[in-house]
Amino acid sequence: MTARTRYLSCLRASVCDVFPYRTEREKIRRHIVDWIIYRKYWDKDDSIERLSVDFGIPREEVTEFLYEKTGCRYLSIRKELRLEDAEELLLCRKDLNIYDIARMVGFTDKSNFRREFSEAVGLKPAEWRECNGNRKTVRVSCLSGAGRSHSL
Repeated sequence: MTARTRYLSCLRASVCDVFPYRTEREKIRRHIVDWIIYRKYWDKDDSIERLSVDFGIPREEVTEFLYEKTGCRYLSIRKELRLEDAEELLLCRKDLNIYDIARMVGFTDKSNFRREFSEAVGLKPAEWRECNGNRKTVRVSCLSGAGRSHSL
C-alpha cells in the first residue's frame, strides 16, 4: 500500500465528497485530501503554516486533525509522500536527473534530498535507480498528475 493510499484511507477520503462542508472538521479533512490528491506537498514553499492560511483554519486545528487521523505529524507525512513520489519518478523518468526530480517533488537542497532518501530507502538515489531500473512493474500514479500543474 502506498503512503498516499494509506493516508487517504486514514482520512476515509472520497473524491466524490458532498459540498458544502457540514462541519469544520469536514472542511479540514477535505482540504487535506485535496493536498494529497493534487500533490500540493510538491510545492517547495509548502508548510503547515501555509496550509492553515490556505485552508482558513488555525494551524493547531490542522496539526491536531492530521495527527488524530493518521498518527503522524505533518512533516513526516510530507516527507514520506515526497520520497515515495521521488522513487516512482526515478524509475519512470530516466530522462530527468536525480536533482531535477528532487526539486520537482519539493526538495530544495541536494544534500538534504540525498540524506533523506538514503535514510528512508537504504540507498542513495542513484544507487536505488540503478538497482531498481529493470523492474517490470512501476506504479504510474505520479505520472497521472491528478490535476497537478507540474509538467512531467
